[in-house]
Amino acid sequence: MVFHLVGPNPENFVRLEELRPGRFANFFIDRIRSIGGGAQYEFSDASSTHTRLARIAKDPTVFQEESEKLADDFQRQHGGSAATGAFLVFMLSSGGKTFFALLKYDDETVLAYAFEEGKGGRKRVRLDAIERTFVQNRAALQKVALIELKRKGGNLLVLDRQNPQKVARYFEGFLGDEAFEGGKGEG
Repeated sequence: MVFHLVGPNPENFVRLEELRPGRFANFFIDRIRSIGGGAQYEFSDASSTHTRLARIAKDPTVFQEESEKLADDFQRQHGGSAATGAFLVFMLSSGGKTFFALLKYDDETVLAYAFEEGKGGRKRVRLDAIERTFVQNRAALQKVALIELKRKGGNLLVLDRQNPQKVARYFEGFLGDEAFEGGKGEG
């Protein structure tokens, strides 16, 4: 997996290095599993997103480079009203097949607290704000594209929590106008 920081302004865009989620792998897998549905489309092989993912599938050593290009594409489409956050790219495998998950997580400020011994048997609380977070709250996961590539094209499941009625319009811009050969309906 890798994630890059994105946001409404060019200065929000920060490229980060690929990482192994280690003991946090299940957290991210559970977020992907929590999606539960979205609009299904057939993915044409004419888009740059398809081309970038196909390069990764063929040669995983280009994962970092191609993920940065995907994040850059996302940043350009992001728009001035979008919240800052992280654009995550996952390469997954199951049943001998390779899948990709592209997720946009909004930053949420979270308050953490700790306590210590206070006076009179009470506990004293210390608060701290954590600004860049991945939280379990499904609402923080704003945009999702789950992709299964095929020799020609591929299948997509897309979800936009911010604008579920116009999900195709946003993803058409990011995934390439040719990416959507026709919706198969809600899934």
